Amino acid sequence: MKSSALLPLNQPDFIGWILDVLHLGLIILDDEGRVLAMNRWFGQRVAIDVGAACDRLLTDVFPELRGGRLEQAIGAAVKTRCASLLSQALNPSPFPLYPPASDAGEGRERIRQAIQVLPKVSADGTTLVVIQIDDVSAAVRRETLLRRQAGQLHQLAYLDGLTGIANRRRFGEAMAQEQQRAKRSRQPLSLILFDIDQFKEFNDSNGHQEGDRCLIRVAEAAQCAVKRPADLLARYGGEEFAIILPETGHDGALVVAEAVRKRVEDMVVTYGGDHLARKVTISLGVSCWYPDGGQPMATLFALADRALYRSKSGGRNRTSVLLASETD
Repeated sequence: MKSSALLPLNQPDFIGWILDVLHLGLIILDDEGRVLAMNRWFGQRVAIDVGAACDRLLTDVFPELRGGRLEQAIGAAVKTRCASLLSQALNPSPFPLYPPASDAGEGRERIRQAIQVLPKVSADGTTLVVIQIDDVSAAVRRETLLRRQAGQLHQLAYLDGLTGIANRRRFGEAMAQEQQRAKRSRQPLSLILFDIDQFKEFNDSNGHQEGDRCLIRVAEAAQCAVKRPADLLARYGGEEFAIILPETGHDGALVVAEAVRKRVEDMVVTYGGDHLARKVTISLGVSCWYPDGGQPMATLFALADRALYRSKSGGRNRTSVLLASETD
């Protein structure tokens, strides 16, 4: 049984009907780029008279196409008979197409388009060009939503929910990465650990809600003092914070640490009552790894922690630097 014999494919009216029931746009051009036909889907989404477009150059109908990627693809289809695909990522909306008013409501946005340019050799040897336009707006919206959700998941995974800075998990990954980079580049790496002095007393005096506000303000103050994009401020846990400083020796780390300490001191957050009011302060410990100093990289955190303890025992609201060669 020859099913094709039952279909009057040689009838222009039937071919026109096929073109008009397709749920995509079709434009047919001759080898000079003149419009031979546009289907109904396309006509319903473009603000031009489709009938008046016939026998005109496509670039006259849509002047914005001149010199663009689509015009180049049409030229290649005629000259080399090569098909082309214009992705929506690089060519999001070549044609001024909009959803039908019945589908879009208010605030119609331009349709995002994926376009194929297909050459077709006719019986007389001339080349026709078929332009197929797919509406990929829904796919783009889904991709945008997925990216937004991925960003939200990243925040949940790597940002501290209270202060908005990096959390302990992000700190651990960044420290491992920076340690490997420091070994390869033979550049120094510094670490600052600090915590809020007598934070338990602050909570007992002001309440946990004010304690949370204090943590947020300390994080904001510290972030203002951490200037370089490569530096990382993280909340390590509770009232404890850490700063990773790539390509920074102990002198530079000490400058950053003191800048953080001074900014927190200048916040003028107090507790303990009118007569015993004390300002919120922090104590900091700094350690550094030098590629040629003989200091084992693995001790970087332990040294910073010991330096922080030295600041605490030395009276608080101060910075201590501890190198591997030092002993308590």
